[in-house]
Amino acid sequence: MTRYSPFILISLIFLAGCWPIRQSSPPVTDLKVVSVYPVDMPSPLEPSGLTQFNGSLFTVADKDENTIYRVEINSTVARLVPHIRFTPPNPYRMDWEGISSDPAGNFYLISEEQGRILQVRPDGECEWVSPDLMRPSADSGLFAKPNAGFEGVVWMGPNHWLGAVEREPRGLVEYKSIHGSHEIHSSLNEYSPYSNALPILRLPDYSGLDTDAGNIYAIFRAAHLIVRLDRHENSLQESHAWNYRHIETDPRWAYLSQTYGQAEGLVVDGVDVYLIFDNNLGGRQSDPNDGRPMLVHARIPSSF
Repeated sequence: MTRYSPFILISLIFLAGCWPIRQSSPPVTDLKVVSVYPVDMPSPLEPSGLTQFNGSLFTVADKDENTIYRVEINSTVARLVPHIRFTPPNPYRMDWEGISSDPAGNFYLISEEQGRILQVRPDGECEWVSPDLMRPSADSGLFAKPNAGFEGVVWMGPNHWLGAVEREPRGLVEYKSIHGSHEIHSSLNEYSPYSNALPILRLPDYSGLDTDAGNIYAIFRAAHLIVRLDRHENSLQESHAWNYRHIETDPRWAYLSQTYGQAEGLVVDGVDVYLIFDNNLGGRQSDPNDGRPMLVHARIPSSF
């Protein structure tokens, strides 16, 4: 019979009481890898979002305050090329953590520091299109932890956006501007039917957002999942999930640091899925001197 010290027994009882009992999850399908590209950059950058316009991918970096980059892909690498230079409306730190676009070619960036959405027009002119979304959302329990604010944004239609709040707690903030008035709906989204995919002692989180054919998708980063968010009454709930853990942890592409998920930006285009990874400039398992980010092109299996 195995004997445990009183300290270990007390610790196990404490964890059992504080950690939710895991129940069976709905089926999760693996994404199929199409291509994986290291990302060449004009300077050390950490991509923090992804969007698609006119068949091209675009990204921003959380430590570059005034540039939108086009992602050029060839057979072996992806390359970040400056596409639009702009000057933010105020001189404060922005920390861009997401990017989206509309059919007219306008880009929308969300600032973790300012808690606002910025429109950048094709000519580089820009303006805030939302007020501070953090302060009116704090009463719901969001934005309770420093450096755990907005981590994604998606344009939902004219004067309508959705932002993802990263973690502790994670949640969603929906914003509409109607005839000069502001409509803000914020909600916690801690429950997930796919919580079994979380590593032990990791909490639910979100990073990138995208929409395609009327569906909303998010990166459930800590679980290495792409999830579809469907409306149920006044909330958005996870209804389907696709796994990319096997890609992120494959020794050919995996980074030395495997403590946290690193997918930051998402584009869904039919069955095609694009993910951009922020590795914090860390090296790869296959080459510790290679600190480039990674772009993944994967595909949702046709059987879905």
